[in-house]
Amino acid sequence: MINEVINKVLSAKKYENIHPSTVKRTAERILEEDEKISDDEAVKKIKKELYTIHAHYYNGLDYKKALNSFRKNPDNIKNYEHWLRKYDNNRLKSVKNDCYGKIFRITGKPRVILDLACGLNPLTLQWMNLDKDAEYYCYDIEKNMINFLNEYFRIIKMKKCSAFFQDVVSRIPEMKADVAFIFKASTCFEWQKAGNTMKVLNGLKTKYAVISLMMRGEYNLDGCRNYFRKLLGEKYDDSYEVVSEKEYFRILKK
Repeated sequence: MINEVINKVLSAKKYENIHPSTVKRTAERILEEDEKISDDEAVKKIKKELYTIHAHYYNGLDYKKALNSFRKNPDNIKNYEHWLRKYDNNRLKSVKNDCYGKIFRITGKPRVILDLACGLNPLTLQWMNLDKDAEYYCYDIEKNMINFLNEYFRIIKMKKCSAFFQDVVSRIPEMKADVAFIFKASTCFEWQKAGNTMKVLNGLKTKYAVISLMMRGEYNLDGCRNYFRKLLGEKYDDSYEVVSEKEYFRILKK
């Protein structure tokens, strides 16, 4: 039954580029919660959940147009601002408010970075001020985005940067690194299954992990602190706080 359900979901155009592992673990949980659910109802429920954890966060950026503009002006930072603003204006505000400078003052300037559930955060490389020999590896569950990011790295001549089509909850990256980013993804991980964020954090082979939340609604400053206090437990007191514009960061030494 489960394979048929997974294949039906992946055959839908809206979800054909999502990593099969994401669909599989979503299907397994939904079928486990209701053993009597029909295939059609299961497919409908899985699609609804995938929309919440994936499609809702991707705004249909025109990758072809973006890449063409990068090729024409690979050194113009305003060009990257333009496309990042279309994708996530709050992320742009945060990086222009020197969030990376604030983070790296605590972690030290990293030589190797892992960016988990990255979205289009790699477009902010222009603001990280990394050394030329720095390594940056990012992971996401959307195939077209990963292809876009690898071409972007080629255009900006970042030879030690790569994007991987990988569900980091199902398969935690094994690479050793100085810093791992989990920006704005923790609430999504926890919505899928409580404990997912700590599962990923505990499996990482990095010196630091940096997790963020957008400050809005219930997640004001106190709300963010309470969220991380509950999430990190006893590790909370050994972590560091950074606030940049409307983004709240918690930096955990591993």
